[in-house]
Amino acid sequence: MIAVGSGVLNDITRLVSGRLRLPYFIVCTAPSMDGYAGSSSPIVCRGTKLSFYTHYADAIFADTDIMSRAPREMIAAGFGDVLGKYTALADWELGQRERGEYRCALISDFMRGALEACAASADGVAARDPAAVGRLTEALILSGMAMGLAGVTRPASGCEHHIAHYCDIDAVANGRDYPLHGASVGVAELAMLRFYEFARRDGLTDLETPPADTVRELLRKVGAPVRPSEIGISTELFSRAIREAMHLRPQYSMLKHAAAAGKLDEYADSVVEELCN
Repeated sequence: MIAVGSGVLNDITRLVSGRLRLPYFIVCTAPSMDGYAGSSSPIVCRGTKLSFYTHYADAIFADTDIMSRAPREMIAAGFGDVLGKYTALADWELGQRERGEYRCALISDFMRGALEACAASADGVAARDPAAVGRLTEALILSGMAMGLAGVTRPASGCEHHIAHYCDIDAVANGRDYPLHGASVGVAELAMLRFYEFARRDGLTDLETPPADTVRELLRKVGAPVRPSEIGISTELFSRAIREAMHLRPQYSMLKHAAAAGKLDEYADSVVEELCN
């Protein structure tokens, strides 16, 4: 089976080909998400959004000239998805420190290298330069590979993704459209970078993350949203997601770390005030 498209077409083709035990190829048309090289297909099913684990693509084709001509909001979403790896990688190390979770430093390092190369290409991504969009595409594909190598989603998904998934699930359950996944991740990333800043201030961790203001400017540079209201997420939903999203996944994260220290509501209130007002 051959899929020509991006997220939804890739997810459906992966799921169907896996059920039929057929190989599948993906011809990418937009650098909008990191699932091209993954094995999980998020599918709207029975009134919610579920992830079905099947198999990997046998081949991935991504022409950077084509990718650079994708709709701007899709390019921006992919960029937001990649920048979400800052807190995903921090959460992975936090889980190792606090709960003894498995972590591979080699996989973490190569994911960080792709992330930094992508972040440094923000000007080129904004200008639709094929080489810069190629670095974005590479980071998205390597993200899927990192998850496959690690056998867990940790190299690419942390508390920022949990918040995005929570908002998606709420939208599906209430019959609303939801934004591009990477757009939600980028907004949630700003919230979680602030959580890490608060945690360092309060002596809860010494793990380093880039300043939220720096990442906000990178997102703005490529035209990505930086506030929940820009992607149709209400203040009430965003506040609830920050407080409850940690229950979606068993992995330890900064959300659980803040909750364990009795700081979740304090941090959540501050972040919601900053991003929603």
